[in-house]
Amino acid sequence: MFILPFIISLVFGLYPVILKIYLTTIPEEFVLLFSSTILFISSVLYSIYHKSNIIKGYNIININTIIILALTFFIASFICKILFLKTIHDHNVNITALIVGLAPAITIIASAYILNEKLNLIQILGCFLIFIGLFFIIFYKQK
Repeated sequence: MFILPFIISLVFGLYPVILKIYLTTIPEEFVLLFSSTILFISSVLYSIYHKSNIIKGYNIININTIIILALTFFIASFICKILFLKTIHDHNVNITALIVGLAPAITIIASAYILNEKLNLIQILGCFLIFIGLFFIIFYKQK
């Protein structure tokens, strides 16, 4: 059950380090275009394999959903990717990864408020510890 999330975490954990290595010699714009091209080709191939679900999606989607999803994907996939690449290029990857690593804690909090999902004490405590730990890591000054 936890093997797949661990593998995903491993890949997402190595991703910024690999990017940092190549962003020292390759422009961010090229990395963005190349990664977007790979994502596009992969998405087309995946969609061909799952074409029946794609057709179902076309039958149930409306204009409001299209607008909301387009804005969400544009912001999350394009704008945030540009900012992520710029931040990794200009700053320490370890601090950048830690701050971006707030995403799961933000997801937990947002799911409680927006989706009315129930949070248990362990989840609340875990989010609190993440924020406190990040605070200490960012603002800790070595003597």
